Amino acid sequence: MKVIYFSMPYAGHINPNIPLFQELVKKKVDIYIFGDEGYLSKILGNEGITYIQLPEYVLEYSKIQSTDFKSEEDCAEKYFSMIYKEDILKEKAFQETSLQIRFYNEYLSIVKNISPDCIMYDSYAFYMKKIIEDEKVKYIDINCAMTVLEDYYKSDSWKEYLTDIVLTEVANAPSVEQICLSIRHMQRFKRRLELNEKSKEVKINYYCYNSDLLQYKEGASDKYPHYMGYHLEVPKAIDKDHSIFVSRGTMSDSYGMLMLKKTLECVDGINYKCQVSVGNNQNLLEQLQQKKFSDNIHLNLYVNQIECLSKADIFITHGGISGVREALFCGTPMILCPTNYLDFLLAKQLEQSGAGILIKGQSFNRDGITQAIDFMNKNIEKYRKGTDRLAEQLTETWNRSGIQNVIDFIQV
Repeated sequence: MKVIYFSMPYAGHINPNIPLFQELVKKKVDIYIFGDEGYLSKILGNEGITYIQLPEYVLEYSKIQSTDFKSEEDCAEKYFSMIYKEDILKEKAFQETSLQIRFYNEYLSIVKNISPDCIMYDSYAFYMKKIIEDEKVKYIDINCAMTVLEDYYKSDSWKEYLTDIVLTEVANAPSVEQICLSIRHMQRFKRRLELNEKSKEVKINYYCYNSDLLQYKEGASDKYPHYMGYHLEVPKAIDKDHSIFVSRGTMSDSYGMLMLKKTLECVDGINYKCQVSVGNNQNLLEQLQQKKFSDNIHLNLYVNQIECLSKADIFITHGGISGVREALFCGTPMILCPTNYLDFLLAKQLEQSGAGILIKGQSFNRDGITQAIDFMNKNIEKYRKGTDRLAEQLTETWNRSGIQNVIDFIQV
C-alpha cells in the first residue's frame, strides 16, 4: 500500500503526525511525504519513508520573515490589514491560485507515478488542492489545530475578536460591520475563483488533533466529525522552579516580533525568572539583546520547549495550538495574548476551562500582565487542575480513537 502526505513546512504541523507515520511504517506502508526533506528525515528517519522536497516557491511563500522593529502602529496595520483589506485579500487569493496551478502542472505526474492508494494532507497545505481529482483514491484532511466555521465572519466571537483585538490595535481600521462585509465579498470572490479552476468532486474525510473540551464550541465544524485527541510523554519528575516561560512560537511577521518585545517589557524586572524563546530567529535575538533587559530576562535563540514548560509555573504565549498542548501535558497554566482569530478562540476556550487567562485589547500592558501573573500564582492549584483536565481528555480521546480511526479508514 502507498500513502502520500502533503505537509506544511512547520514543526508544529509535522510533529502531531509522527505517531501516525511511525505506525504506518510498522504496517509496511510505503509513505511519500512532500515537505522540507532535511527536517523531516532528521525527525522521522528514512525507513519506509520517501521524501519529496517541496519546491522553493512553496517554501518562499511560507517562510519566516526577519525584519527590524518598525513603529507599533505600522506593524499592527500591516498585520491586520491581511484580514480586511480587499485588495490585499484578492492579491493573496490570486497568488495561491497561481501557486496551486504551478504545483499541479509540475508535480501531478510524480503523484501519478507513485499511484497512491490514499492521499493525506495538512489542512493548511493549500498548494496541493488541485491534486485532489482522482475519485479512486482515498483522501484524508488532517487538521493539526482547532476547527473554525467557513462563515466565521457571522459569529459573535469574530465580532468580539475584531472589537477587542483588531480595533484596539489599528486606529484607522474600518468598523466591525465594514470588515465583515469585506470578508463576505472575499468569500464570494474565492468561490468564483475556485469554480474557474475546479477539479473533480471527490469525497474527503476530515480528522482533527483535538477534543471536545479544547474545541471552542462556536467554531466547531461538522466537516470535522473525528477528533483524534493528542498524547505527549513529558518528564513529570521535574519540579517547578518559580519561572515563567515566554514564547510566541515561530514568528513570521514584524508584528509578532514586536508583541514579544512588548511582552518582555511587561515582565522586565519582576520577581520571576523569565526564560524566553525567540523561535530560532537570530535577527530578533540580536535586536532584543540591544534592549538591555533586567537580569530576570533570559533570552534564548532556541530551547527545549517541553523542558522549559515542565519547569515553569506559568506560560505566557500567543496561544498557538502546539505550545498550548505541550503546556497542558506539562501542567503549566497559561497567560494568553493572541493576535489572530484561531488563537483568540483557543484562548477563550482555555479561560473558560480554567487553564488560562486571556489578555486582550487594553489589558495588554504591564499592569494587565503582572496582575494576571499575581492572580494565577495565588490560584495556581486551581489552574493546574484545569490544565490536567484538558490533558486527560485529550489522552482519553487519543486512546479511544486517535490515529486508529485514520488507519482503519485507509484499511491497512
